[in-house]
Amino acid sequence: MLDEKKIRDLLSKIIPELKKIDNAERQKRKINPVFYPSYPIINDFMERISIHAEIGKFPDKLFAERSPNQEEKEFNHVKKNYKQITLPIFSDYISTITRLFHDANWNIDYVEEEPQYKENTFQKYVTEQIKNYGSLENFVKFIISQKKAIDANGIIAVKPHTIFTKKNGEELIIASDKLTEPIPVYYSSKKIVAFKQDEYAMIMLDDKSMINYGGVQKKMGYKFEFYDDQNIWLIEQTGKFIDYEFSMLIYYNHECNFVPVIKLMGIPQVIEEEGIIWQSPFLYVTDILDIIALNHSNLQMSIDTCVYPYRVMIGDVCEWKDTDGNICCDGMITNKDNKTFECPSCHGTRLRSRISPLGTMLLKPKTRLDDGDSTFTQKPLEYISPQTTTLEFLENKIAKDEEKARKILHLQTSNSIIKGSENLTATGMTLDLKAMYAFIKTISDQTFFIWEFISNTIGFMRYGKNFKNPKFTYPITFDFVTESDIIAQLKTAIDGGLPPFIIHSIIYKYLQILYFNDVKTVLIFKLIVKTDRLLTLSNEQIALKVARGTVHDWEEILHTSAINFVNELIDENPDFLKQDFIIQKKQLIAKAKAIPCDTGECHISAETTAKEDIDNMVVNLSSLDNQQ
Repeated sequence: MLDEKKIRDLLSKIIPELKKIDNAERQKRKINPVFYPSYPIINDFMERISIHAEIGKFPDKLFAERSPNQEEKEFNHVKKNYKQITLPIFSDYISTITRLFHDANWNIDYVEEEPQYKENTFQKYVTEQIKNYGSLENFVKFIISQKKAIDANGIIAVKPHTIFTKKNGEELIIASDKLTEPIPVYYSSKKIVAFKQDEYAMIMLDDKSMINYGGVQKKMGYKFEFYDDQNIWLIEQTGKFIDYEFSMLIYYNHECNFVPVIKLMGIPQVIEEEGIIWQSPFLYVTDILDIIALNHSNLQMSIDTCVYPYRVMIGDVCEWKDTDGNICCDGMITNKDNKTFECPSCHGTRLRSRISPLGTMLLKPKTRLDDGDSTFTQKPLEYISPQTTTLEFLENKIAKDEEKARKILHLQTSNSIIKGSENLTATGMTLDLKAMYAFIKTISDQTFFIWEFISNTIGFMRYGKNFKNPKFTYPITFDFVTESDIIAQLKTAIDGGLPPFIIHSIIYKYLQILYFNDVKTVLIFKLIVKTDRLLTLSNEQIALKVARGTVHDWEEILHTSAINFVNELIDENPDFLKQDFIIQKKQLIAKAKAIPCDTGECHISAETTAKEDIDNMVVNLSSLDNQQ
């Protein structure tokens, strides 16, 4: 835990950079502060990616050095008409790395809460009540995935959205009868003015404090949040603007014994005396994307200026007269004062157009005194198209560079051209797919590590020492598995005689895909899984156990009719699933025991095949879906 003196020591290093920023603003110029040695580096990383990832960004640095022979007018034209053609590559990158969120690839197993938190469970809070995002899953999928790709050195901080307080005499204290509402918040690396891993993080806020500026109170003072392993501090600029004085108070005592912030991470780079800074994998294609952006800009400029055909036609000598009778001579008019100026009709070209207002070229007819255009042997009007070789070269170069960038990022498109023999093609595609999975694996592990860190931090801030960490199962495969794929896996597992716990995990994955968006169905499924010990056995195995007397009749009845029993219990008591789990389990078993057993009816035939096992299971699962 840092005390006030140590925080002021950090402030003393930050204040000179704040003064530079303020001086630059007064002089209406830009400045890049250096709050710590790696600060310019990590902000350059983010900027290089953002121009290819965020709509509306113009790459000023990229076009600061103009192309040879490019004039100011042309540069302004480029800036005004610049198009971000590299955005689809970033979009495809995000689509690729978010494969890890397929529901069948991961799981979070929440621990049962203490009785006092029955109405305010941790699972309910993180899945339904996270302010601004609805759920923590939404925050991870929609915010972390995108920000991690752009700003690997940005941080996610966990802090209370609402702190409930009450008065204790004259003192304001935190209300112990209400739970804190922690939320995750993203802060850009540009806002991080001080950071030391596992010790502290200091963030400049967009919000401003009231200060004295020229004798007037204005909201323009600096505000900071400071995180250490025990507290969240609020630091505000006070007094006169030019004095750079700051007050500080403990905003929240989180008592986590660790700093509740985490960097978004990426590929590590070690900086001497500072530790690790992070590079997004997307950073490795920004040089190629810069070239694509430049070449596309040049291509578009070439198209605008020289790709369209030129019209060449016959013109007449300009004989325009002004009001004083002065006639155009070689494109110039000389007035009575001997001053010469450009002819307003031909604009100095000495020729006037022979195109009529309706766009028709008029040819002179032959007369007694003049042959007109009757003796003209060439085309009176024609179009001349410029060569497009250079344009085709640029277009091919852009396409090849884009293909190179996509290959580095392991992005696959449906229109990829695959060459070679059939077996070689299949092998090549498999190797490409494995390479993509290996590429995603590190991103996946980091993303779920961040998710787990945020989840545990929220839980501790909200419930304190009573909090029990949920168990996270990280993705190990990144394919989009369908219900039919899992049914095929289940059949293979049963035919191969695999252990029941493996079959159980496959059934669990199947139900995840079909029903985990329905809270009621999830509760029913968990109850049946924890009550029916025959769930993963085949009908043949159950029949043998019944014959040997190792399985009770009521267990067999429960196995075949559990879904019906649960629905009956819910009909009898609409709050059945809100009861304590032990009570639910006892009532479900009592239902099964209440059914009289006739051996000829309730025992399962040992002749049932593995295929019938699968069919019966699918029918049961389908009936659950229909009943819900």
